Amino acid sequence: MMINGLEGFDALGEACWDACAAPDQAPTQSWIWAKSAAEIFGKHAPIRLLHAGDPSAPTALAAFYQARRGYRAWHRVGGTDLGKCPDIGVQNAAAAHEMAAAILALPGPVDLGHHPADCPVLHAITQARGSKPVLRRARAEQDTPWVELQNLPEDPLAALSASRRKSLRAGRRKIEAARGPFRLRVLCPTVEALPPLLDAAFAVEASGWKGRAGTAMAVDTSQGDFYRLFCHRAAARGRLRLCFLDIGDQPAAMHISVEAANALWLIKTGFDERFSAASPGVQLDMMVLGEARARGVSRVMFVGKEEPWLGSWMQGARPLVAARLVPISLRGAQLVTVEAARALRRRFG
Repeated sequence: MMINGLEGFDALGEACWDACAAPDQAPTQSWIWAKSAAEIFGKHAPIRLLHAGDPSAPTALAAFYQARRGYRAWHRVGGTDLGKCPDIGVQNAAAAHEMAAAILALPGPVDLGHHPADCPVLHAITQARGSKPVLRRARAEQDTPWVELQNLPEDPLAALSASRRKSLRAGRRKIEAARGPFRLRVLCPTVEALPPLLDAAFAVEASGWKGRAGTAMAVDTSQGDFYRLFCHRAAARGRLRLCFLDIGDQPAAMHISVEAANALWLIKTGFDERFSAASPGVQLDMMVLGEARARGVSRVMFVGKEEPWLGSWMQGARPLVAARLVPISLRGAQLVTVEAARALRRRFG
């Protein structure tokens, strides 16, 4: 079944959405994430909220919007446009099959983006064998690696190899001598205090390669608008954590994070390349892990990509697949051809 338009988010309600879609309180599956993404990326676009079961107590939920240009595919709200891979929360196998049928019923192509390979809805779609063949491709990266903090030494630096420890210590000494001491700030800001802190986080991210590539929040206005709206809502609920590594009096690295279910979810990161000799991103990661462990947080989740330096402390990461549903039609055949050409270019360069 489906509900049309943005008003569907309010009709379902935050508590209902979160109870179904994010039982582990993953921020990328939360109501505030999906609602914020729909308001920014689905603006002036058709929106469909798909659900299984009773709408007052759904057993599966997912939101899609239809692109306004090109092939006009349906896209998962809060997914590809943000470079994230939210799962589709389902309560049981029957809900997965009902959600798969609802997705297949969307008119035209559906770009599901990247999802965990073990997503039961993707499995149900593959089994359905309907009028929209599924294009799937594996992805080298893995999503949402995590660290169990009880396994972490008191000094997270000890998790690294001897050569890496030596390099990081030498880089820190060099930068501290020139710029000043390292200091960690983990902030739980109020809505009123949030704007200048976000400005600082955006500036740190834009100072690096993301700024040059045009993907930084300060440059990509849609992403910037989304994160300001999402962070405002997360701060209003007391869940937002902004983490800064200051070197002297300058922010050198930052995390935008959410704390929920006794886990810290690291959503967006960036560092100032002026301090690259000290590896400020890795330094911030280590300091945040140590601070979270000291506060009794049980787990740190790295949302979006594997962090190889975590080594033996990384408990695992879910492999991803990309999936598109393409109608059997001339336009569908054209899309299949384009996708095959892209795959060949990726493989043979």
